[in-house]
Amino acid sequence: MALINFEAITESDTLKALTEAVNNIGTELSKDGNIFAKVEKLEAQSNSTPKYYLVQDNGKAKQVTSRNSLSSITQTGFYYVASNISIYLLELPQELRTDLLLSVYKTELGTVQFVNTITTVESRKYLAYRVNYNGMVGSWRFIDSRINNRSTLVVGGSYKDIIAPGHYIVNSMKELPDNKSDGYLSVITNQSDERSYIYISPDNKMYHSVSNQTKDFDWVKEFGIEDVEDYLLTTVNGGYNLLLYTDDGVSFETRVKEYLNSLPRPKAFTFYIQGGVAGNPSGRTSCRGIYIFDSVDHGVYYAIDYHGRLFTGAVSNGEFRKVRSAPSSDVLWTGTKNFNDIGKVENLDFPIADYDYVKVFVTVPSQSNNTSDITYDLQNGAHEFYIRGQARVSVSGTVVSSSTKSDLYRVGIAFGKKSWRITDMSKTSTKNAYVTRIVGINY
Repeated sequence: MALINFEAITESDTLKALTEAVNNIGTELSKDGNIFAKVEKLEAQSNSTPKYYLVQDNGKAKQVTSRNSLSSITQTGFYYVASNISIYLLELPQELRTDLLLSVYKTELGTVQFVNTITTVESRKYLAYRVNYNGMVGSWRFIDSRINNRSTLVVGGSYKDIIAPGHYIVNSMKELPDNKSDGYLSVITNQSDERSYIYISPDNKMYHSVSNQTKDFDWVKEFGIEDVEDYLLTTVNGGYNLLLYTDDGVSFETRVKEYLNSLPRPKAFTFYIQGGVAGNPSGRTSCRGIYIFDSVDHGVYYAIDYHGRLFTGAVSNGEFRKVRSAPSSDVLWTGTKNFNDIGKVENLDFPIADYDYVKVFVTVPSQSNNTSDITYDLQNGAHEFYIRGQARVSVSGTVVSSSTKSDLYRVGIAFGKKSWRITDMSKTSTKNAYVTRIVGINY
């Protein structure tokens, strides 16, 4: 239904006109949602509406023109801060001194301010906020806003251009260590605009650098095991520093000199030398050892073969001196083995092949009339033999009594890998004679 046209009533109007106007008002009031009800509703809404705007009449954010402080802006609304204004606002961190959108929310206690940077550069997009209350201005807190919850990708430029804290994937970037250009960069900053950079290269090497307002320090590589290899007694993998085999066709002395000349500084090192190499300290057996030197021309070394024998050597004025073997011995067997006990096998504590020499101890009595006097008996007489490459020895000797009478004896002994036995014997004394001890010796 069309809205009735209400015309103004004047003093010149007739009673009829007045009656029609009143009737028109009555007709309008009888309608649902009549004009009078709508006006009343609009008036009530108007009374409850804030008396200020969040934005300008044209819908754009309000303009900030003062270079004094953003903390003075307390009215709820949205504000645009141009870079030629924000650059002078020292209360803003350096990352935020660009074109900004400032959102202000006033509360009963104070004011909450949000700031968004206005840029198309991903690495310079920031969102921060602070709370000002009771006359106190709060610090800006940055909100981590990553694309799809991933680290920001920065392509090109210098790492020094990244001043905001965060984690970045970098490509084609300049001034990274060791001429690298790609990798992972983490930036840490403090209130004084001092920054710490941690860079991880594609080959998993870590570097760090520090920058402050006056200086950018050089990159320092993380201390790795390869950095201390020159000071280790082995390789980084636990192997020997020097390996020498017969197929290499060089002598122990030549190979050691080559290795010493290749080192940047003197160090102790370990070595393995295969048996048969010319100049091998242990001769025909393989050995492992350690070399200690002060210079290429002076040093000492120790080598142990697979028999456990120790060999020592020295280098003086570039000359390799004669190798010395350290004497060692082991008791292989003890007991009382009668010369007459031929053929019975006895066990040795260690293989006879581990020794160059063997010493056999025997007790042989004198054929004296005084059977209780052992003063002139041979007690634990020692007989030494070079046993390397042999399996038999013949122990023989003479026992001289007080009456200048002599008694002869001989006992044959055969060795197995780890055993021994008497093969034959002869003696002039009718008394029992014994083998009492067998000792293996290396000189």
